Amino acid sequence: MMSELSTPLDAKALPPSNLPAYDEHHKAKHRLLEEYMKVWLAKLAQSYPQVAIVDGFASAGRYQDGRVGSPLVFLEAYLTHAARERFKAPPHFVFIEARLDFAQHLRWEIDQIPDLPGARVDLIHGEYEDAFPRAVQWLRRHYAGSALPTFAFVDPRGYQKTPSSSLRDYRASLGRTAESMVYVPTDFMARFVGTTITETALDRLFGARDVWEQVRDEAQPGAEASARLAEAYAQALRSEYRWVSRFAVDPASRNRYYLFFGTDSIEGLKAMKSAYWKVDPEDGRGYRQDLRASAGQFGLFDPVAEAPRAPEEDLRALIGAHFGTDEFSIEDAELLALTETGFRETHVRTMALKPAFDAGELIVTNQAARRRGTFPAGTTMRFANRT
Repeated sequence: MMSELSTPLDAKALPPSNLPAYDEHHKAKHRLLEEYMKVWLAKLAQSYPQVAIVDGFASAGRYQDGRVGSPLVFLEAYLTHAARERFKAPPHFVFIEARLDFAQHLRWEIDQIPDLPGARVDLIHGEYEDAFPRAVQWLRRHYAGSALPTFAFVDPRGYQKTPSSSLRDYRASLGRTAESMVYVPTDFMARFVGTTITETALDRLFGARDVWEQVRDEAQPGAEASARLAEAYAQALRSEYRWVSRFAVDPASRNRYYLFFGTDSIEGLKAMKSAYWKVDPEDGRGYRQDLRASAGQFGLFDPVAEAPRAPEEDLRALIGAHFGTDEFSIEDAELLALTETGFRETHVRTMALKPAFDAGELIVTNQAARRRGTFPAGTTMRFANRT
């Protein structure tokens, strides 16, 4: 089922050689989407009268080697969801693609799905900057009168076409239940920050020139500038979203990029953090592709001891530094871990509190559990004075 949003298109299958090439690091991105959609659909499609998913740069839906792209990942998440029969309504999918041949192939891919039970699937052939605002306004008008949980995936494989104004208008139109995941290639940006070829694009991405100019003037070129740009973009997103997290993807080409996630829902943040840790079970902050993985010599998620990683955070030390000797609750510690560190809230007991308690560094001031050191809900505690 389509709406007037859809562009009339002839469905035309491209030969595999004309489809985009698949890079192994794409699997990290797609797995994040798969894992998050399991929770997002289960929680929101069962609670709200309508939900929507918008893919701003949908491409052809499939790669040269037959693996699926993000639009088919989203559709598969709906079709295979264990709770689908309990959804209040099928999702509304909006896919935007600027290349006509890719849009026609995606139309063909969608047509090959024998049944999309009740789902509305609109495919717009057009540039993101024009089509995305039009789609957002259509959703606002047609689902007015109730909150519309929306997940927008903005992956242009670049950054020139993603002005900050588009996400600002998206949030203003669809409200607090509208979330987004945005691709930002910080390593590429760091190499050219401040040059004439990137000035306009950076102005539009950040919404203000002073942000990237400060990085240009203060940061060392390379890794430091890339990290500063990543933090600057996260800070810009925080003006729109209550919670912002990021996941680094470092392909074999070493052109690191980040997937930034913005939400107003603490439950949404929990679900995305869970997805991060499933993709990266070592520290939940990113995926680094080894050169051998790009050559197909071992699997994407096999451990790569030689691949350098950022130093792991010490959650026990972070909690201790934050609270000092002040009393805090288990809920306070979980919120800190979830929103201010790379960890999940589920790590707090096993990775921080239990070791500190066993070492005599943590004093429980209000113990509700029958067994010592279990930290049930409502437990309060403080760290002992260190001499």
